[in-house]
Amino acid sequence: MLYFFNIIEGSSEIADLEGTDLPSEEVAQTQALEIVAELLREFPERFGHASVLEVVSEDGRRIMALSIRPRSMRLQFARYSPSLTN
Repeated sequence: MLYFFNIIEGSSEIADLEGTDLPSEEVAQTQALEIVAELLREFPERFGHASVLEVVSEDGRRIMALSIRPRSMRLQFARYSPSLTN
């Protein structure tokens, strides 16, 4: 089955027009994690709080969506989260 890995940044989208043929949703999810890690390695300053990698199957189902955020942003968010200070 084909899976499409789209990057959404706020109101703009970089659509994966070709897709990738993968054997299962689980493999597509693993691929998405690898893509996010690679994007952050290669372009650490490029992505902000509104960046998401969306995985969509060829039949149009949204399989998952992952935030594309540098680790420092996640740690900073967690550090100041009110739920963590109780």
